[in-house]
Amino acid sequence: MVTPGQSEPSFASWQVTAVLANAPALDITEPLLSKLHKEGRSVLAAADIGGLFTESPAPKFIKIENSRLADWQPLRIRFGAPFEIQLNIEPITAQTKTRIVYFINCYINKNYIYLFTRQMQDLATTGLLENTAATLYVVSSGIAHDKAVLQQELRRIFPAEKKIIQEHTEQNLYEYPGIRKVWELGRQDTDAFILYFHARGISRIKLGRFRRNRQSLEKRLFRRVIGEWRQNLLWLTAMPSADKIGISQGGNGWIWFNFWWARASYIGHLEEPQQTDRRHYYEDWLGRYVQSTAGDYTNTLNRCISIVHSEGRNLYNIGSDFHPDRGETYLGLPMYHIKFLLFRLKGLFSLFVRAAHK
Repeated sequence: MVTPGQSEPSFASWQVTAVLANAPALDITEPLLSKLHKEGRSVLAAADIGGLFTESPAPKFIKIENSRLADWQPLRIRFGAPFEIQLNIEPITAQTKTRIVYFINCYINKNYIYLFTRQMQDLATTGLLENTAATLYVVSSGIAHDKAVLQQELRRIFPAEKKIIQEHTEQNLYEYPGIRKVWELGRQDTDAFILYFHARGISRIKLGRFRRNRQSLEKRLFRRVIGEWRQNLLWLTAMPSADKIGISQGGNGWIWFNFWWARASYIGHLEEPQQTDRRHYYEDWLGRYVQSTAGDYTNTLNRCISIVHSEGRNLYNIGSDFHPDRGETYLGLPMYHIKFLLFRLKGLFSLFVRAAHK
């Protein structure tokens, strides 16, 4: 904490810009940092920015940048969305505690090892296990032989000194075993960051002449959520107001596609996972933050960080609700975004044709 009278704190490399709808963007760094320095604070909050626009048009969003902080990417926040950001932060270190939970259902496809191998190989190349205090939990469903196959592959891919824990069940319970493990860890390692991902697209894997490789969506999710782990953890570390991060958020606070990072301290407040045939439950479970003994859920959408954004469509890293019906969960995934645009063009063409025949 900086006290009044001390030299200016070490967050002078930050830049805060207010982007307006019909006017040039405003650099509001100086008044904000001067205010924080005067008050002896190093945490920038939404109220600090809101106070600058009480008598002028409100901006669309705020952009926060730091060109000197390694792995920091510009963060866009919808104006009015609650947030706090710690400006005196350090890069992620080897002492950062991470818990990685991976789930695969071997019952879905006999060729599961193809996807499993490639996801684990990609995980090994990220440096996540070497550069954080990491433990990898591989949770699987399948027959007893599947457990042995997965174990053999893990031994081949990862060095013996890596901390890897394998858990297997012969029950077919969809994603329940993986989500259950996340919940248990959230109640144990409250100071950790938890990564959850799964064998997305496993049902479509085929071998042979017409092999169908990993889905482009799954590969892009892996790269943005897991491959760019330094950026994602830096955002979470800097923002005490945020608890989870993924490709995009929705609803009352879940992450689309179930590839995400979350604070264990947040996970510990979620409801105990239930066994259900409704598969989407295991995706929206991340938003089931228990508010009271009556079972009410708090809306935690503003406690999510979206990796993707679209300034042109007023969708930002914080404070936006992404809707699949508008194609917005595919932002940052070009092939799907293009498909969505073509779908819209087709709809407009149909309207034109109908109007022409009236």
